[in-house]
Amino acid sequence: MQGVFQNLIGVKSGKLTVINGPFKKDGKPGRFWLCKCDCGKTLNHYIGSNSITKNRSQSCGCLMVERVKKSNTTHGLTKTRTYVSWRSMWQRCTDPSHKSYKYYKDKYPPRRWLSFEMFMLDMGERPPGMSLDRIDGSKPYSPENCRWATNKEQQLNRDTTIVLFINNINMSMKEACRTLGTDYGRAKMRVRNGWIPYDAVTKPKTNRWKNKESL
Repeated sequence: MQGVFQNLIGVKSGKLTVINGPFKKDGKPGRFWLCKCDCGKTLNHYIGSNSITKNRSQSCGCLMVERVKKSNTTHGLTKTRTYVSWRSMWQRCTDPSHKSYKYYKDKYPPRRWLSFEMFMLDMGERPPGMSLDRIDGSKPYSPENCRWATNKEQQLNRDTTIVLFINNINMSMKEACRTLGTDYGRAKMRVRNGWIPYDAVTKPKTNRWKNKESL
């Protein structure tokens, strides 16, 4: 026997209030609802019935930010590089309005790192010229998966970065082009046309009237 429909409009879950629904999601069972947070933000995604009735979803992300701020307002380090990295990490992972949230919402840090002091204890102070980097980009933030890295190290660590071994050094394709004096735009076009990245960077430009594959 099919269960009785429960209208959740007006129901609160933490700071969230159901304002519209229900909706169906392709390939997902159950009903989903549009919610608005007490802070004034309307969520850009729907919340499942169970998450609302069991109080699993409690805010648009601002509640976690408030808790973090409340627990870390007396340490006197809020303007340091380390604090900025810690705060930015939490914003990316918890604030749906953050431009990078969709890439980090499943990379949630451990509860231990709700405390800035614990983050400092695990990671140490952020060295000049470095920022927080996940060693394995497919895994969440954690003491075991994080390091302070230079911009170059982070570029080489990205899944989308093409890494070449030039002059006995690993470098990005852009850096390789700069090192060898190759036009980066031409190299990118060659790769899109099916060239091996190493050939795209190292092979000289040829006469396009003699060779249709030349770029």
